[in-house]
Amino acid sequence: MKESIKTLIAGVLIGIVSLMAMKAQAQDWPQRPLRFVVITPAGGAPDYVARTLASRMSGLLGQPIVVENRPGGGGNIAAAAVANAAPDGYTFLITGNNHAVNPILLPNPGFDYVRSFAPVGLIASGNYLLVASPSLVAKNVSEVLALARAKPDALSFAVTQIGTPAHLGAELFLQLGKINMTIIPYTGVAPAMSDLLNSRVDLIISAFPAVRGLIDGKQIKALAVTRSTRSPVFPNVPTIAESGLPDFDLSGWICLMAPARTSPAIIARINALIHQVLAEKEVTEAFAEQGLDVMPSSPEELASFMQREEQQWAGVLAKASVR
Repeated sequence: MKESIKTLIAGVLIGIVSLMAMKAQAQDWPQRPLRFVVITPAGGAPDYVARTLASRMSGLLGQPIVVENRPGGGGNIAAAAVANAAPDGYTFLITGNNHAVNPILLPNPGFDYVRSFAPVGLIASGNYLLVASPSLVAKNVSEVLALARAKPDALSFAVTQIGTPAHLGAELFLQLGKINMTIIPYTGVAPAMSDLLNSRVDLIISAFPAVRGLIDGKQIKALAVTRSTRSPVFPNVPTIAESGLPDFDLSGWICLMAPARTSPAIIARINALIHQVLAEKEVTEAFAEQGLDVMPSSPEELASFMQREEQQWAGVLAKASVR
């Protein structure tokens, strides 16, 4: 009995010492520059979000935050770099939908997408547009569905890499519409947009910045936005949900992750800074111009959110026989 009490006391003391050590680490942190590793090249929404956060948080922390773009492998290259980084509070991952989808598509990525990371918080949620080539006769979603049903597999849908929101949205569109189209994968937005402009492909789901100028110049047609509510950036463009597919709702979300075993005190401090930056009116307005809504969360809310996302898209990808 005495030994059990001694063991219990020892355990409590170890816990107290560990907690004090973590608090001390957080108080001394940061003492050198931080690193935000981004899953996309410069210019994409995750990169824009990373640089916006870095520019403001660096001043609040008193240390520079270096943004490092590590595109490739559907986000797996950047994720691997952070999964294998020291959990010292100096390396973080800017990621999104890929983080919930890659465990489905990549059975052996070289690390565990859940156990190798500690959620820090959601940052933003982006609306997407369903756009059509200039020569497509369909002027709205209803006409696209009618055309696809009349001519199965005649229409083509460009997707920018498997597992991205553009691809997930295309698969969901076909499944909810109960139609067949030819899905054509591209290595990036630029070649896909070039083929859309030249009518070599009929449709694509894209983030706002990549297509806004082309829509304003009437070079391509905006058919619908992918969220369940309209966007203030394109208020006259209907949603896919109100255009014939009421269950359609797609967003491209962006979040911050840390290596597993990063101090909870450091994660809590970074999370508080995210909330502080996203509360700035200048930031919310700048994000809105990019088709992004601020979406701060707690680490626990991010973990639950990603679990729901993985469950949803696992069903969509399984039905589409995508591996």
